Amino acid sequence: MLRSSRWWLWLLCGIGVALVAFRMASLSSAFVWGDRANYPARPITEIVCLWLGGWLLYAGALRLGAALPPRVPSLIALLAIALVARASFFGTNPIQEDDAYRYLWDGQQVREGVDPYRWSPREVTSEDPGQDTGLDRLKAVLDRDEAARENFAKINNPKVPTIYPPLNMPMFALAQWATPWRMGGLRGIFLGLELLTIALIWFALRAAGANPMWAAVYAWCPLTIKEMANSPHHDALVVCMLSAFLLAAVAQRPKLAAATLALATAAKLYPAALLPVLLVWAWRRDRRAAVWVAAVFAGVLLACYAPFLHEHTFRGAGVFASSWNSNAGAFSIIEKLCTRIFGDTPMIAP
Repeated sequence: MLRSSRWWLWLLCGIGVALVAFRMASLSSAFVWGDRANYPARPITEIVCLWLGGWLLYAGALRLGAALPPRVPSLIALLAIALVARASFFGTNPIQEDDAYRYLWDGQQVREGVDPYRWSPREVTSEDPGQDTGLDRLKAVLDRDEAARENFAKINNPKVPTIYPPLNMPMFALAQWATPWRMGGLRGIFLGLELLTIALIWFALRAAGANPMWAAVYAWCPLTIKEMANSPHHDALVVCMLSAFLLAAVAQRPKLAAATLALATAAKLYPAALLPVLLVWAWRRDRRAAVWVAAVFAGVLLACYAPFLHEHTFRGAGVFASSWNSNAGAFSIIEKLCTRIFGDTPMIAP
C-alpha cells in the first residue's frame, strides 16, 4: 500500500473515532443524574455499540499508523483529532459517572479555606460542625446558591471526606473558580493536560528511538477520550505527570524523573509502585544518584502534602482502601466462588 493512501486511511480512522465521540456526546442528554424514572430509556445499547465501533476504528488507526513516518502533518492531525474528540464532550452530562461533583465540592472547600480532608460533606451540613468559621462559609454558600445545593446533592459517599491526593486540590479550586458548579472548568483544564500528555508521549517515544506515531495509543483511545472529557476524571493529571516521568527517564534525568514521579503520586497514589524501579535504575548508574532520587521524591511528595498533613489526611483514603469495592470485574466472580466454597470466614495463612 502506498504511504500516501495509508496515511489517508489512518486519518479516516481517527476521524471515525472523533465522530463516535460526537455521537456519544449527543446521547449524553439522556443521562440525567437522579432521574430514576427514565433509567430504562437510557441508550445503553447504542452507547456500547458505539464504544465497540470506536475501538475497531482505533485498532485500525494503530495498525496503519505503525508504519507511517513521524512527520509534522501527522502530529498536527494526531493532536487535532484528539482535541476535537475531547472537546465534543464540553457541556454534556457525565455518562454513568458522578465523581466530578466531588471535585467541584473539594475545589470550593479549598477556596473557602476549609481542609477537604478534615470534614465530610455530611459533617459540613450537620447541626454542630464545630467552631470552624470556614464551615460557616460553606454552609452560607449552600444556603444562598441553588447550583451549589444541586451539586452537593450529587456527591457520592457524602459521609466520607475526600480521597483525592493534594496535587488535585489547586486544580479543583481553579476549575471551581473558573466555572462555579459547572464542569466546563474541569474539562478545560483536563483538555490542556491531555494535549500536553500526548506531546510528552510523542517526544518520549522519539527520544527512545521508537516511532512517535504510537502516541495515537493514548491520543485516540476511546477510553481516555470518554473518561477524561465526558466523565471527567482527574486521572488526566496523573497520566500527564507519568508521561513527564517517562520522558525524563528516557532522557536520562533521574532527579527530574523522581520529581515528576512524586507529582504523579501526589495526584494518585499508585504511581509510587514505580519508585523501586527508578531507584534500582539510578543505583546501577550511580549510587549517589540513587540517594538523590530518593531525596527528591520524598521532598517533592512531602511538599505537596505539607499544607494538608494532619491526623485526618488519610481518613477518606483509609475508608476507600478498607471497604470500597466497585467495578471489580473478574474479582467479584472469584470472591463469590471462594465464599461459596470456603464460607465467609477469612482464611489466614500460617
